[in-house]
Amino acid sequence: MACGGGQVCARNGQCYAPAEVHAVSVSWTVGGAPADTTVCNPAWHLEITFRGPDTTPFSDLSFAPVPCEEGRFTIDKLPLSYTTVTLGDARSGWRTARIDPATGAATIDLPHG
Repeated sequence: MACGGGQVCARNGQCYAPAEVHAVSVSWTVGGAPADTTVCNPAWHLEITFRGPDTTPFSDLSFAPVPCEEGRFTIDKLPLSYTTVTLGDARSGWRTARIDPATGAATIDLPHG
């Protein structure tokens, strides 16, 4: 999609003023330990979902597979209306965190897989 009038195309495919989008960085630990190959289950196929402004599933943005051992996922041009992020998998469960509107940061502690 092409956006005009000084707007940017956000990751949800919609056009926004530049002040209405930001970069978001989600970091995670596993059982309180930094995520790496020693604490992440190699069979994990994590999914990360940014929750949209309404409750319909079509407003959510999901990405998978997300490598656990990376310990971080960054997305640029996310609308400010996306305020929570969920990370996990069906086997281990899901954890949700709020996205700090000022910094764009969120932190999640996953259970041991």
